[in-house]
Amino acid sequence: MSAALPPDAEDDPRRITATNPALLSCPACKQPYQPDEVICSHCGTSLIRNGQTGYLSLPIEPLEPGREPRGDAFVNRQRPILLHVKTHMLVLPPVESLVIGRYSNNTSDGQPDIDLDPLGAKEAGVSRRHIQITYRKDMVYVSDLGSSNGTWLNGHRLFAHTQRLLRSGDELRLGTLKITVTF
Repeated sequence: MSAALPPDAEDDPRRITATNPALLSCPACKQPYQPDEVICSHCGTSLIRNGQTGYLSLPIEPLEPGREPRGDAFVNRQRPILLHVKTHMLVLPPVESLVIGRYSNNTSDGQPDIDLDPLGAKEAGVSRRHIQITYRKDMVYVSDLGSSNGTWLNGHRLFAHTQRLLRSGDELRLGTLKITVTF
């Protein structure tokens, strides 16, 4: 625990000011953070940079703040999950778990099961391994895999590595790439 600074301690190196070189700003919300922080306390953005996915310079705002889920939560494994991206429709295979992102030319990177690169994923700030879709019993869950530019579900930002229930009609946003999910 750090000691409290008196109001007149302007020259103290522990004081956070705009001129303190240790002060960094979040790439998403521009709020200040300390070098040892890993997640922005203001917007939830991961502050760990692996040099993999570039951060978007555009402000990323929620799609429709407070929008409630609309569709069925249960899915029959015989019915496919469809992802509607722009004018395209992707059919997800009925497997236990799959990763959605974009392919990398680096063979040491873990490749996604579903590649969104042909749909403008790189320009939209989609990470190579951005989200994971998981079937559990008769329900489907989505989780952000620590992406650089974040994932939103119906306008609410997802915390990394935390599963959220996915319903038919839900709207996902990976970076700035909008996806509608239907069962």
